[in-house]
Amino acid sequence: MRTTRAAIALFIAVAALGPLYTAQGDSPLVNVISELAAQNTPRNHLMAATFVALGAGLVYDGAKAFHRSLLKQARQCAHLGPPLSAVRPPSQRL
Repeated sequence: MRTTRAAIALFIAVAALGPLYTAQGDSPLVNVISELAAQNTPRNHLMAATFVALGAGLVYDGAKAFHRSLLKQARQCAHLGPPLSAVRPPSQRL
């Protein structure tokens, strides 16, 4: 969650400071955030990079949480005991 929170903080900061680094007359009350990253907008690479960072943070934290849940399920399955093939004598194994 730390990565997502950091990306959200960066996103808010870049969006709030948008009127300082983009076209004259840009207003956060009138213009939407995606207009800060629109083509032919001055310094649009800042907001575009912020969108990418936000998406990457969400994917990273989501994958980390998903991986943790898979490990937890694997540990629970490991507590069920050995597979049946390990219990059977060698002569009866398939």
